[in-house]
Amino acid sequence: MPLSEHEQKVLEDMERALSAEDPKLVSTLTGAGAAKPMRSRLLLAVFMVILGIGTLLGGLIAKETFIGVIGFALALAGIYLAVSRASAPKLAKQSRPKGRQSLIQRLEERWDHREDQ
Repeated sequence: MPLSEHEQKVLEDMERALSAEDPKLVSTLTGAGAAKPMRSRLLLAVFMVILGIGTLLGGLIAKETFIGVIGFALALAGIYLAVSRASAPKLAKQSRPKGRQSLIQRLEERWDHREDQ
């Protein structure tokens, strides 16, 4: 059922008042500010990988195993940061039929839906 002209006008006035009062909330709700944290996270990840590879090579040149291991761990952490869940879209999970389920299936379903609550 569509809104009447009066209701649309009231809704637009409320939206303008909200955006004037709290623009940060509006950008959070509309998703306008989502690209900036993702971009900075990716830049940090690239920096970590480059620094890690440089440290790894420095450890190899200096023949210091410990420094090489630190460099490898730093590069691996950067790669993990780049491909981690925060930058990946959530995939829709297939729902199971709601028939008789074993205890394990019920626990798995509760585990899968823990974030929705």
